[in-house]
Amino acid sequence: TALNSLVSEAIDIVVHCVRTPDGPRVGSIICVEDSVAGADATAFTATEVFTRDAANDRLDWTNDVPSRATQAFADAGLDIRSILQTEALS
Repeated sequence: TALNSLVSEAIDIVVHCVRTPDGPRVGSIICVEDSVAGADATAFTATEVFTRDAANDRLDWTNDVPSRATQAFADAGLDIRSILQTEALS
């Protein structure tokens, strides 16, 4: 459990890449959250922020806003919603 806590505090964003015939592509992007299950939790809590839409092959925002990242952006004077509400990424 101590290792889970250290890892979840050290990692903010995970970018999942997939292999395609055209080379590696980003499949999804998640943000690691503060554990809601307490110090004895054996799994990380995460919010999926972007996922690849297979129909049009682009990354789309899931409309989910990660709470820990929201606070970090606010501390830097940035509005995370305005940043996430951009056009789809290719």
